Amino acid sequence: MFCLDRHTPVCIRGAVAPAVKLAVRDLERDLDRLLGMRAKVLSAAPIEILTTGEGVPESFAVTVDKNRIRIAGSDTLGTVYGIYDFEYRLLGIDPMTRVSGLFPAPFDQKDLPDTSYTDAPGETRFRGWFLNDEDLLTDFKAGGGNRDIDYPFYDHVMHPDVLEMVIESALRCKINLLIPSSFVDIMNPAEEQLVRAVTRRGLYISQHHVEPLGVSWFSAAKYMKGQGLEENVSFLGNRTKMEEIWREYAKRWAKYRTHVIWQLGLRGKADRAVWKSDSTIPMNEAARGAIITDAIQTQYDIVREVLGNEDFYSTVTLWLEGAELYGKGYLRTPEGSTVIFSDIGINQMFGQDFFTTERLPGRTYGVYYHVGYWTEGPHLAEACTPQKMEAAYRAAKELGSLYYSILNVANLRELHRGAHMNAALVWAPACFQLEEYLSQRYAFVFGKAGGEMQVQAQRYFDAFADLGEEALRAFCQRHGFYYRHYGQLHFKNCVANDGVLRTVARYLARGSDRPEIGYIDRFVESERRFSALCEEWKVLKDRLPSSSREYFEIFYLLQAEYMLRMTRWLIGFLQGWKGGTPDEKKKIAAPLHEILELRRVAERGPWQGWYNGERKIGVSLLIQLTEKDIY
Repeated sequence: MFCLDRHTPVCIRGAVAPAVKLAVRDLERDLDRLLGMRAKVLSAAPIEILTTGEGVPESFAVTVDKNRIRIAGSDTLGTVYGIYDFEYRLLGIDPMTRVSGLFPAPFDQKDLPDTSYTDAPGETRFRGWFLNDEDLLTDFKAGGGNRDIDYPFYDHVMHPDVLEMVIESALRCKINLLIPSSFVDIMNPAEEQLVRAVTRRGLYISQHHVEPLGVSWFSAAKYMKGQGLEENVSFLGNRTKMEEIWREYAKRWAKYRTHVIWQLGLRGKADRAVWKSDSTIPMNEAARGAIITDAIQTQYDIVREVLGNEDFYSTVTLWLEGAELYGKGYLRTPEGSTVIFSDIGINQMFGQDFFTTERLPGRTYGVYYHVGYWTEGPHLAEACTPQKMEAAYRAAKELGSLYYSILNVANLRELHRGAHMNAALVWAPACFQLEEYLSQRYAFVFGKAGGEMQVQAQRYFDAFADLGEEALRAFCQRHGFYYRHYGQLHFKNCVANDGVLRTVARYLARGSDRPEIGYIDRFVESERRFSALCEEWKVLKDRLPSSSREYFEIFYLLQAEYMLRMTRWLIGFLQGWKGGTPDEKKKIAAPLHEILELRRVAERGPWQGWYNGERKIGVSLLIQLTEKDIY
């Protein structure tokens, strides 16, 4: 038994990486918060932290006896993981504490039982989060800098303190890869700061699939403009200049060489197929595949040239048209690159291509998965059921496609439950058991009420309207995804999340038709379920442990209230918006006004201004659409 009190110092043994020192800084901060300010002695201390340089990469061992606490990692990330895992297992600090707000009550001293354990990652070599469509993270705090980008969003760069909050959360969850923003133009010092922040903490960093070698359509156009040239972002029609741009960006990214996973590909403006913005691309699929294959190989060769070797990681993400061309054999990738299959963001299930595309011997494969997806997907409320995610990743494991996993987490805070589960799943895919995970997680957060809360959480997911096969098939046809018929499942395949509700109304306002517009009965039933759930949860809150009530209020009750009012608004929109009087339209918009008031609960204390940049769902903008016919 080790007695931990305010006089317990921490010692770092031997030469350690800066990332370890930063994790120790977090440990010191958390011990101060638990025990009060402590005397800090950095030699011969009872809490020893060291990196051995031995064993499985990213593994760690924690030992506690009456005389000391010893945290030893095999390498930098192993040591970092060991520090945070000690905090979780023995101090009860939530791995998502930076976004969840969950933190144990302070104490004068704590007896830690004698224990010794080890842990190491499973088969998923790269386990990542992608901060995509990060409207809240970007504008939560001012001062991160500006972007010069011809796009309705992303004009500001995330503040370093906000990114640091995400990075720490990732490390606590044993994530080793981050794509820190939808766009990262490394030529902009404010954006390079994102790269520097990620890599200094020991994480790998990669690029959005619209930014091969870190070059988006926008940054290529900006580069040309800076040279006084006419904008001509075309690999086919302006190859020499595009190769020059890729090479210059690769040189800048190469400063972080051991941490970079290079993205390869060729897409157009604003995450669309390259031929949508380049008229020189022919219509023929074989020709299109050959052009993209040529671009990918060219990019691979540039990285090899800049680094001076082939000892680097790279990926090709098969998103939309890439999946189709690859599946038909028109698109090929370098043997050393990992091929990434994508789910269908609206329903978080893999399309037909995932199951029919051949996996070649000696190649590595991975997945791009969404708990957040814009436009027609979840954004401000959880909508991906644990059972669905577990089923998708089980399929990925069975098909040998878990060398790499990148999870779209949008703004992370609202979707942190899904992100936490995904991190646990990819850390140890072979031994992950869903029910065991859920039972432990709910007990950790809600104590004796954990069992009841596990049931209540499932009721929340059951309240979503089921859109069914027709709507899903139409979505896939509309956007170019490979539709797959799954048949009977033990969870809803395609639900009306907040992104779907928003988009259906916008289609109706433009006079367009969608299958969901006729699903009024399904939305009415969903509204009834969410309404009943909210009323019961208002009473339930007072029965929960005091330590988890605020968490429940923000991440369960508020999300149910939000979905209730979004659904209620859409019902009113479908029933009476066309031809409605100004007063009738104000009545339809009333639930949206209620959302603006209700979500203040999530802006308490340090979270004041959390919704400053909320434009992707755009509740305030939906009010304008509803009341004034403008958007």
